[in-house]
Amino acid sequence: MRPDNYNALHEKLDAFIRKYYKNQLIKGLIYGVGLVLAFFLIANLLEYFGQFQPVGRAVLFWVFVASSLGLLMKYVALPLIKLTSIGKVISHEQAAEIVGNHFADVRDKLLNTLQLNHMASHADEQQLLLVKASINQRIEELNPVPFTSAIDLTENRKHLLWLLIPVLIFGGMLLINSDFITGPSNRLLHYGLHYEKKAPFTFLITNDSLEVVEKEDFTLQINIEGTYAPEKVFIDIDGRIVKMEKESSIAFKHTFKNVQNNTSFHFTANDHASKQYELKTIPNPTILNFEVDLSYPSYTRRADQTVKNTGDLIIPEGTEVTWKFKTANTDRVEFEMNDSILSLTETLAGQFELQKRVIKSADYTVKSKNEFMTSKLEVSYFLNMIQDQHPEIQMEESVDSTNLRRKYFAGNIKDDYGFKKLEFSYRIISKDKSLEQSALKTQNLSINPNYNQDQFYHFWDLTELALQPGDLIEYFFTVWDNDAVNGSKSARTQKKYFKAPTKKELTENENEANDKIKKELEESIKEAQDIKKELKEAQKDLFSKKNMTWQDKNRIQDLLDRQKQLENKLDMVQQQNKNNNQQQKQYKNLDKELLEKQKLLEELFDKIMDDEMKKLYEELEKLMNELDKDKVQEKLEEMNWNQEDMEKSMEQSLELFKQFEFEQKVEDIASKLEDIAKKQEELAQESEEKKSSSEERSKKQDELNKEQEEIKEEVEKLSEMNEELKSKHDVSEAQQDMEKIEQEMNKSSEQLSQKKDKKAAQSQKSASEQMKESAQKLKNMLSGDSQKQAEEDMQALRMLLENLITFSFDQENVMEELKALSTKDPKYVDLGREQRKLKDDAKIIEDSLMALAQRQITVANIIGDEVKEMKRGIAGSIENIKERKTPQARERQQFTMTSANNLALLLDEAMQQMQQQMASKMPGMGECQKPGGMGKKPSSGKPSQSLSEMRKQMQQQLEKMKDALSKGKNPGEKNEGNGKKPGKKGGQNGSGGAPTSSEELAKLAAQQAMIRKEMQRLSQELNKDGSGDGNGLKKIAKDMEKLEEELVNKRFNNETLLRQQEIVSRLLEHEKAERQQEFDNKRKSEGVKNQNYSNPNQYFEYKRKKEKEIEMLKTVPPDLKQYYKNKVNEYYNKVD
Repeated sequence: MRPDNYNALHEKLDAFIRKYYKNQLIKGLIYGVGLVLAFFLIANLLEYFGQFQPVGRAVLFWVFVASSLGLLMKYVALPLIKLTSIGKVISHEQAAEIVGNHFADVRDKLLNTLQLNHMASHADEQQLLLVKASINQRIEELNPVPFTSAIDLTENRKHLLWLLIPVLIFGGMLLINSDFITGPSNRLLHYGLHYEKKAPFTFLITNDSLEVVEKEDFTLQINIEGTYAPEKVFIDIDGRIVKMEKESSIAFKHTFKNVQNNTSFHFTANDHASKQYELKTIPNPTILNFEVDLSYPSYTRRADQTVKNTGDLIIPEGTEVTWKFKTANTDRVEFEMNDSILSLTETLAGQFELQKRVIKSADYTVKSKNEFMTSKLEVSYFLNMIQDQHPEIQMEESVDSTNLRRKYFAGNIKDDYGFKKLEFSYRIISKDKSLEQSALKTQNLSINPNYNQDQFYHFWDLTELALQPGDLIEYFFTVWDNDAVNGSKSARTQKKYFKAPTKKELTENENEANDKIKKELEESIKEAQDIKKELKEAQKDLFSKKNMTWQDKNRIQDLLDRQKQLENKLDMVQQQNKNNNQQQKQYKNLDKELLEKQKLLEELFDKIMDDEMKKLYEELEKLMNELDKDKVQEKLEEMNWNQEDMEKSMEQSLELFKQFEFEQKVEDIASKLEDIAKKQEELAQESEEKKSSSEERSKKQDELNKEQEEIKEEVEKLSEMNEELKSKHDVSEAQQDMEKIEQEMNKSSEQLSQKKDKKAAQSQKSASEQMKESAQKLKNMLSGDSQKQAEEDMQALRMLLENLITFSFDQENVMEELKALSTKDPKYVDLGREQRKLKDDAKIIEDSLMALAQRQITVANIIGDEVKEMKRGIAGSIENIKERKTPQARERQQFTMTSANNLALLLDEAMQQMQQQMASKMPGMGECQKPGGMGKKPSSGKPSQSLSEMRKQMQQQLEKMKDALSKGKNPGEKNEGNGKKPGKKGGQNGSGGAPTSSEELAKLAAQQAMIRKEMQRLSQELNKDGSGDGNGLKKIAKDMEKLEEELVNKRFNNETLLRQQEIVSRLLEHEKAERQQEFDNKRKSEGVKNQNYSNPNQYFEYKRKKEKEIEMLKTVPPDLKQYYKNKVNEYYNKVD
């Protein structure tokens, strides 16, 4: 236990300890601050004179900092800490020693007191009392001693000198030159920076900033300022020294290429270096790459595609476009289009997208940005939007030469992406209903909608529309494209019109065409006569020459050229006649008999210049180049024959054409009279009942008067036509009737104008009745004249037939006598004389036939070839008899006899048909006879016979042969004893008995030849399609030719019958096969027999080219892009 006074001692010692450390703090502050300031001055002086590099300055700086901190820690921080009794301080014993050192008389007492106090803690009670008493005593002695006075704080003044010296030096340096203090201290403080050595010049960077966009170039520019400028300046870039480019005496530059990172540099010149600089890079917002997804409208049939790194696009309207940009250092991508700015959506880090449906062309710009800058690279592109174009259509029209109402269309359609539909439209504008328009009618045509180019074909038959004279038809084609964006667009061909001629126009056209045909025929006849005349002269001149000269060749060539011109002229006449007939058929209800006669007349026109004649001219032209006189003469002779035949054919055709024109005009006038009569009767009814006003009736009557005036003019024209005919008609009564009708109609007009309706109605009825009577008179006149002419022609035909048979027997007699006659026999000359007499007889027959043919078109149409062959046979036989060539003469005589027999058969058929016609017309005279309008034409020339008819005729011949053999008669035997000519049997066609005479045998041979020719023609027709169906008939025809030879040579026996029976059997088999085939074809076509073919292949040769083109297109690789497929299609269309 401590004594009570000991605490007071303890407090006095603690106060001493605090003052002790306080004294230590004051002295430490003086020494610490003085030393730090001294070290600062030393460091500054070192830097001032040394101008160290950043590393040296850094060392010096940190040495100064470390030493300053050490001094301050020792002299200031530690005393301060102990002053606050933190940490270990001096003990009371140490404090007592310090106090004892100052107060020597209390030193021992103070230490003993501290020691006794320590002992008191270990003493027992008795000792403790003694210790306490001793401590208290000593404390009482020490109380008067002031311990704190042992430390004199004022003594620290003597230490201020250590602080005053560096302070004075620091202050003096500031006063003298502040740079001694501020410059070095600043450089030490910023030891990391480069400071230039104090030099007579400085480096001044003139750039606004030391920043460059990443991966761009940066040009650093400096100026030299100072008393002088160095010649060379170098730049140290991260240890790489480069000489700077000198621009002037004080200006230098250096370009940093493709700066990608921050770059440190400084300048050096004349051993002087600048401070360290840093060129900083700014991240550049960059578009690394991009792609554009194009989703095309489905109707374009283009596959979606992706385009990479291409912004200029050519795309169809309505395409969905998606831009995808991959960027670096980019925060935002802006898309500027049509004055609007769109921000792209960032889908992934650094990836931006924009989707837009394009409907018009536009420029667009893409910019990339970040927080530092907007990319200097503005990428501009053009979006070229291709609008869906209107479709295009082109059309060509052609007309069927045989029927002007049949139109054929071929066209092309074109579009950029395809089609929706193609239509053909038309409407009828009827004249009878005041130009009333019917509803528009349309037909859908088949096209390929997936092509961008296609061809179409269309057939239009206007005959199905029941057009009336004067009607107008408007028609056109329309195509629609498949535009799904804006809706289908259409293109239409130019509207075209078809106008049916009016009745007046039909009449005018008919008159004009007929006049032209007659004029052309008359000119052709005159030209043919001139050619024939010059041909004979050329033939005569050539005969008198030994050899053929070039002048002869040129003369003949000139004739051939004229002949070709004549041929072309006749072709034109033929075509004009067909066109005229076709127009009449289309708009007039012609009588069936007139139609048949019209057809026969066309056939007659076709025969004027046949293929045989054309071939003859070609052969003559070839022979002229060889200058072979004999051959040329022979061909000239043939040409002369042909020229004469052609002239006669043209005369026949002209006369028959005039007759047909007359009959047609009569029918036309009668029809018009009946039509006007009906209208006049209706108007009379109106006048009686007063259904309309007087003005309207007067107007209608004036129109009828005008129509009647036109009919009157046509009757005058009819009278002129009648004067041109060889067989004239009496038309005077018709002219008188026209005058009477005109008077009645004028009378009714006057009465209508005077409001005398009842009298006007009576006059109108009278005029109507007179018109009907006049129409009937015209028909009766034509019918009566025709009947009378037919009777006369029938009588002439009988006489001709008898003369032909007589001629045939006379020719046979000469031929038989010539057979057994020697060439040296004097009678040979007599036979030649008889043959020439037969030539004169044949000439008479020919002239009679030609005269008959000019009246009967049926005769004209069948006699041409046989008459020609008969004439040639006679001429050939005379020439051969003259040269004593018996076999050749008999051969020509045989041909002559065969032609005469054939001609007799043809005339016999024609006579039978005329008899049938006359019998059918006897009960009444209401119909006009149609020469040539029989139910069945003669069997020569035209394909009128069927297999069944041929088989029946062959069967009849077989029965006759059997009958002859069964009676034991030879059909070749001659009836020499009767002394009669069998002329009265002609016209019976051999029926009624077996062939017991040469006459009957000749008829059998002629009939056999006719059947064979018809069979050969039918065989050729069946083989036209390459099927070979006619080969069987061809073989039968060859067997029949052998049979003919036996009949001509009068070799008739059982073998002949067997061959004839075999031919009949084979014909029967062929007939059955044909019927079966027809039945099968009928069944196959039953469902489509009424189908209208809108696109008939036979009229378009280029349709087949199109099919070939399609086949070629199929070879195009299917993976081609649509653009190239379109190009391929376009190419083939151009080729086609």
